[in-house]
Amino acid sequence: MCFNTVWHYPTFYKDLVEAASEAETVISSLRKIRQDDNVWQELYQDITKLAEKQNVLPSKPRTAGRQQHRDNVPADTPEEYWRRSVYYPLLDHIANELETRLVVPKDRFLAQYLIPSKLASLTPERELQDFMPFAGDLPDNNFAAYKAEMVRWKCKCQNVTEKPSTLIDTLKHAKPEMYSNIHSAVKVLLTMPVTSATAETSFSALKRIKTYLQSTMVEDRLNGLSLMHVHPEIPLNFDQAINTFAADGNRRIQLIFPY
Repeated sequence: MCFNTVWHYPTFYKDLVEAASEAETVISSLRKIRQDDNVWQELYQDITKLAEKQNVLPSKPRTAGRQQHRDNVPADTPEEYWRRSVYYPLLDHIANELETRLVVPKDRFLAQYLIPSKLASLTPERELQDFMPFAGDLPDNNFAAYKAEMVRWKCKCQNVTEKPSTLIDTLKHAKPEMYSNIHSAVKVLLTMPVTSATAETSFSALKRIKTYLQSTMVEDRLNGLSLMHVHPEIPLNFDQAINTFAADGNRRIQLIFPY
C-alpha cells in the first residue's frame, strides 16, 4: 500500500541536511498521496472492515447550519465527511510541519551552504546571514576574517574533483588549522540533533536506573550505567572491567589472584 510506505522511511539520519533532503521526499510523497483517490479508497476499506469487527457502522455527525464547537464539514456520505475532516487535514499538517521544521533553512541551518556541493547558492547576503548565528562559536568572531576564509574555501572547493555533499565529508576537508571558522560552523551544525529521541531515551533510562534504593549513586557510576543501558549494542569486555575495578584502590578482600 502506497500510504504505508511513506511512514516506513528511516527515522535517524547523519545530520540535519540529510534529514531535510529526505523530508522533501516525504513531503512530495504526501502531496502525491493526497491527490490519489485510490489510496484513500483502500484506506477507508481497511477502516470499515476494522469497524465491522467491533460492530460499528460508518456514520458522520449531523451537519448543522451554524456550528463552531466541532468539525462541521459539509458531506453527503460518511466516507466523504471523514476524508474532508480528518484525512486531508492530517496530511496537510504533517507536510507543513516537516517543511517548517526541516526544509525551510533558519538561523544555524544556513551553514549547509558551506558544503562544497552547495557553495554555488552561497550569495554575499547569505554569507552575512550564515555568520551571525555562529558568531559566538567561531574562533575569530570577526566577519572580515570569516569572509577572507570563505574566499579561500571557495577556491579550494573549485579545485576538488569530487565535491563533498554531506556535513561529515565537509568537516574532513575543512581542516581546523587552515579553515578554523568554517570547521567550527560545520561542527556545530553537525552536532545538532535531528530529533529529541536521544534526550528522551536518556531521561527514561535515568528514571529506571536511579531508583529510590540507588539515590546516593555517584556521578561516574551513574554515567557508566546509563551509557550501558542506552547503548546495548556496544560490546563490553567484562573481564577487563572486573580487573580494572579490582585493581582500583585498596580493598578489604583480594579480588585478583596471581596465577
